[in-house]
Amino acid sequence: MIDIHCHILPGIDDGPQLLEQSIDMARAAVEIGITTIIATPHHLNGRYNTPAELVFEAVDLLNNELNNRQIPLKIEAGQEIHVHPALIHEFYRGNLCSLANSRYMLLELPTKQVPPFFQDVLHELKINGITPIIAHPERNRELMNSRRMVLDLFEKGVLFQITANSITGLFGRKAQKFCLYLCKKNYLHFISSDSHDLYRRTFGLRTSYSTLAKQFGDEYVERLQRNALRVLEDKLIISAESANVSRNWLPWFSRKL
Repeated sequence: MIDIHCHILPGIDDGPQLLEQSIDMARAAVEIGITTIIATPHHLNGRYNTPAELVFEAVDLLNNELNNRQIPLKIEAGQEIHVHPALIHEFYRGNLCSLANSRYMLLELPTKQVPPFFQDVLHELKINGITPIIAHPERNRELMNSRRMVLDLFEKGVLFQITANSITGLFGRKAQKFCLYLCKKNYLHFISSDSHDLYRRTFGLRTSYSTLAKQFGDEYVERLQRNALRVLEDKLIISAESANVSRNWLPWFSRKL
């Protein structure tokens, strides 16, 4: 398995603070079958700023430590970039990382809304050859209440990544139902751990893949796993054909899936 969203680098955001904690996370990841993790520390979220240079340095240090300890896990560089008015400025300054040096960039929306300037961000990234992946859309209130906005972003080529433990209900029933809605409509492209530690924010990938396989079949899960590999290989990800969805603003979670 490949995890494209994980806070495993020590001491630079709200993930592990000590190297040994990162090593423990690495061992746990290997134990459940993860072979590669893209490290995605927070950037521009108002609390943490981790420019690309800092991320590359931390990734190199952790990879060296894993090699020295013969832990068979590869760490690649990335960021979880908050959708911020300074995002494009940071991009042109060279402070942003794509995922594993690919065309894909992981973006985090604010909790309550989709900012009005987000369309400008998407346009600017597109003309620079960057494909955005929205991290955990199930935590954005506006997206959860708007089928139309989800569909509009999907049709514009935005990719969606949900958190593994959202599928299993750890973050509440509404988040779980929204994730299943994305699955049912073929809007989903990735499942990732968003792991921060081994206690509260664990990996959960194997369990969530198993849950989805029971509901949507092995082929569906294999497609999600291939998408993660295609990020590593910097290959084009083509969205599955979506089901027809009426364009309305009624909250989806008030209806049965």
